[in-house]
Amino acid sequence: LPFAALPGITPWLVGLVVALAGATELAGVLGATVGAGRRYDGPMGKSDRATAFGLLGVLVGLGVTPGRWLDSVMWLLAALLAWTILNRTRRALAEVRS
Repeated sequence: LPFAALPGITPWLVGLVVALAGATELAGVLGATVGAGRRYDGPMGKSDRATAFGLLGVLVGLGVTPGRWLDSVMWLLAALLAWTILNRTRRALAEVRS
């Protein structure tokens, strides 16, 4: 089945989380471009993202039916990813200023 056809999954919300995950990694790398070090600040660092996505994949793979719970998890992940981007950006700029 195409991804959009899976019941209980909101495709644009999954896309948002994937885009924020990429932006999180980019925010960490961009610290070096402004003269700061590579940023690893959280709360959703690489290992946290891998754990979250891996656990979701295992649950869906085991037959847990996607539904409202998955949308709630996606919103939580989106918020944590946005927080991580802000942390990495602020701390990189603070490092450059000091």
